[in-house]
Amino acid sequence: MRFSKSNAFIVACCSLVAAHALSLFDTAPVVGLPESHAVKYSASVRVGYDDNMYCEPKPVEGEYVGANVRATFADYESVDKLSYDLKLGFTRYFKDSENISVYHDESRSRKLYSDCSLSASITHAFSSRSTYTVQVMVSYMPEPDYANAISSSRRQGDVLNWSLSNAYSEAIDSRWSWGANASYSGNLYGESANAYDDRQYVGCGGSLSYRESQLVTYNVSLDYRYDMRDFGYNASNFILSTGASMALDPVSSMHIQLGVQNKYIRNEAVWSPNIRAGYNRRVTEGVSVRAYLSLANENVDTYSFGGNYLSDLALRAGVNCVYRLSPDVSFVCGIAFIRSSYSRGTDRLADYDTYTFTPSVEMRYKFAQDLEGSIRYAYSTSDRDGTTADYSYDRNNISASLKYTF
Repeated sequence: MRFSKSNAFIVACCSLVAAHALSLFDTAPVVGLPESHAVKYSASVRVGYDDNMYCEPKPVEGEYVGANVRATFADYESVDKLSYDLKLGFTRYFKDSENISVYHDESRSRKLYSDCSLSASITHAFSSRSTYTVQVMVSYMPEPDYANAISSSRRQGDVLNWSLSNAYSEAIDSRWSWGANASYSGNLYGESANAYDDRQYVGCGGSLSYRESQLVTYNVSLDYRYDMRDFGYNASNFILSTGASMALDPVSSMHIQLGVQNKYIRNEAVWSPNIRAGYNRRVTEGVSVRAYLSLANENVDTYSFGGNYLSDLALRAGVNCVYRLSPDVSFVCGIAFIRSSYSRGTDRLADYDTYTFTPSVEMRYKFAQDLEGSIRYAYSTSDRDGTTADYSYDRNNISASLKYTF
């Protein structure tokens, strides 16, 4: 049985979300049915120049080279739907160690960094009414993933970041369905200078969904998350929210979730709004867009000089656009923004806000069906209000790469 493009979109948009998204870019429903493909391999090399490789007020510049190999696979037609994306690589800087000895930090004397990641998912259908999904993500690299709601706002050496998500969903009738989820995630920093921010998260939750029509689904959910920090205070979080997923047209979808969060930390209750929204547009030719907006009270970088901030209200926003000018030429532009407001500090810590803004632009050109080149430029800037210390920085990073697919 074949589905039209419009019907395929409706099925994907209105089905119950099977698992907690590993990226904020996955907030909005997927447009269309996912495509299966055999194992694809690729190898790429790149050269570049970074004028502030440590994201510090006093920049250290350097040229670098990098390489990686990648394998992807997707099978959505079997009973157990499986997909994975594995990347193994490195980045090597050619920097003069004499220029960085003033930092007295082992991360400032390194030249070789990892560029490795794995993401995979498997969905098992127990029946036509119930499914179970497992998603896993592991990465080890210095660059933060701004679309990951537990990532820091700046580069801090090689970081082991992981997330494991389990979800079960079952339809009650043609309109009502319920779901349950459990997750475990965390960050561990390879450099001891950043170990103060090592942390782990354990979460679980439940939801109830109502499909009003083929285009709109409403839901209400209650989620719990426990934050475990190596330095600073642990925290318990309860989030009660309601939201809606909808098809805007045959090629675009959106989701919005509005709620309230109770963060219980150091015998104090911190109440905050909790918002998550996403937009997804997918077309073969023209402009494709993915966007997200998130507001939550996090527990990232809250330990400072022996004290601790009990509130870290973080606003995250991001947009990624792909414009296909022709079958051979395409442009990619993206913007990531993070604002974290630190307050309710212990030991007389002063309140402050941090702002991180990272736009980027890239041009891709296909020399052949299996050979693609690209040139990318990314700019990062960060500032901190409410303190006399200078934590601001600017960073320019330009690179050229060549990828061969086989």
